[in-house]
Amino acid sequence: MKKSLFLASLAVLTFNVLGMNIPNDQGENPGNNTFQQINEENAGPNAQNTSIDNNLSAWFQAVKSDNLDEMKRLSQGLDIFSKDEDGNTALHIASANGNLDIVKWIVGRYPVKSSDIVRFLSAYKNHVILKNEDIEAWYNEAFHVPPELINTANGKKKTPLYMAVENGRLDVVQYLVEHGANVNERLGDDSTPLHVAAQNGDMDIVKYLVEHRASINARDLFGYTPLMDVLKQMHICNKHTPQELKKRENIAIYLALLDGVDFGIKTTGGDTILDLARQTHREDIIQAVKEAIATRSTTK
Repeated sequence: MKKSLFLASLAVLTFNVLGMNIPNDQGENPGNNTFQQINEENAGPNAQNTSIDNNLSAWFQAVKSDNLDEMKRLSQGLDIFSKDEDGNTALHIASANGNLDIVKWIVGRYPVKSSDIVRFLSAYKNHVILKNEDIEAWYNEAFHVPPELINTANGKKKTPLYMAVENGRLDVVQYLVEHGANVNERLGDDSTPLHVAAQNGDMDIVKYLVEHRASINARDLFGYTPLMDVLKQMHICNKHTPQELKKRENIAIYLALLDGVDFGIKTTGGDTILDLARQTHREDIIQAVKEAIATRSTTK
């Protein structure tokens, strides 16, 4: 009920802001047309002035310090998708820090486009009855951050999602994916977020990405899929504790048993998944890969 009232109120406020001449209680038409003000306030990511001035430096410091109140204070007239010297936006930094409140505020702060408002309000002008679900659908679409901003890369070709995965921030990963983040976005070496999650031994993020259509056969610059990558990590890295190795073993087995795994893929060095499994010297992994290959063979 509260949500419906809010959405209805939002629509009425929007009508008034755009000067749609909605009669008030006295039958008068206020005519508060402020399109110019809206366009000025909603300067998008292509704003001309992208130099990092004192205000912008303070903005990034507030982001890095997880100071949302200061960010709100500094955001007036600021392009919140400006980049720092490393190519990071505030969304990159907040995603890496795992600050979901700031991530939500940045995504929710993206301005509504006047074209969306006009398209929606044409229904009012044509005397179409607007239901609460119509208002809500428009609200969700109009305030949706464009994918190119959610998926913008920094100087190292990392997206906000990639940085959230890299730092094990599951709640941020979920929120970004729900708002248009590309789960198959590539880094400079062609690795994907799933590669990183597998390498890090983060089963929760691995499963979430797989469930949201991450490619299990995506190959990086050296031909490694996420499964091959975690197998390689287990073989070459002697810094993992037994607990960390077990996490990666579980991920390797989980990925090996998924439908659609291409066991014929070879790395640039000529290794297959089974070759890499054998190099781990872990019988559970080797057996799982063999069984998966046998199952594929019998179902063909």
